Amino acid sequence: MKQEELLNVIVKNIRHFRIERKLSQLELEHLAGLGENSLTNIENHKMKDLNLSTLNKIANALEIKI
Repeated sequence: MKQEELLNVIVKNIRHFRIERKLSQLELEHLAGLGENSLTNIENHKMKDLNLSTLNKIANALEIKI
């Protein structure tokens, strides 16, 4: 799987679990300790890379394993 395809799968899963938990992007940003609009940029594919630290913060806030 290419890096871009993998990133697409990760972003889809983040959005899925966020919506499943009835969280807005802003609420998840706060729970994960991310900067304003970070999640918006991630979900709208405006970020070319998603580092493991950010991914781990999101996963912890969503209470999922990566």
